[in-house]
Amino acid sequence: MFAAFGVLTGLTTVLFGFGGGFVIVPVVYALAVASGGSGEATLVAVATSTAVMIVNSLSASFAHWRSGRLRTDMLHPLAAYIGLGALIGA
Repeated sequence: MFAAFGVLTGLTTVLFGFGGGFVIVPVVYALAVASGGSGEATLVAVATSTAVMIVNSLSASFAHWRSGRLRTDMLHPLAAYIGLGALIGA
């Protein structure tokens, strides 16, 4: 079952550009509710999706940096604005 949802997540990510929030959040929510944790099911589902996004983005960024394709000259000016947006969003 988990492999099938993993493949579905990958397919929707490739086809539409989103998969974690579209597939994983409802699946984790349903599993959390089914196991009796309905009070925190939404938090668990969203936190799981966020953790997956963080790991994947760090992995992709490291791969681009290692291959020399990461434009650090364009990244550094944006870092302050990204940090400010994250601080306001949090």
